[in-house]
Amino acid sequence: MNTVLVSLEKLKHRYNSLDCNNYFSSPSWSAYHLLILLTTANFPDVMLPTYKCSGSTAWFFVVFLLVGLYLLLNLVTAIVYAHYSG
Repeated sequence: MNTVLVSLEKLKHRYNSLDCNNYFSSPSWSAYHLLILLTTANFPDVMLPTYKCSGSTAWFFVVFLLVGLYLLLNLVTAIVYAHYSG
């Protein structure tokens, strides 16, 4: 149990030490990090520092992920499948 608590404290310290603008400082970095967020590879690494600065950004991330994961990626998959299947 102590290992879990120590890990959570390290994680908390890591996200508290980041600046709000680390991931969204310019349009090009913003697009890059939103692409990473869309693949859900580093979802907490992208969302949590921004969420720490403003809790209302959670709505943006939820809507972005719902639209991106369940609409756009399925659409891209369908287009690629249709192109190569026939």
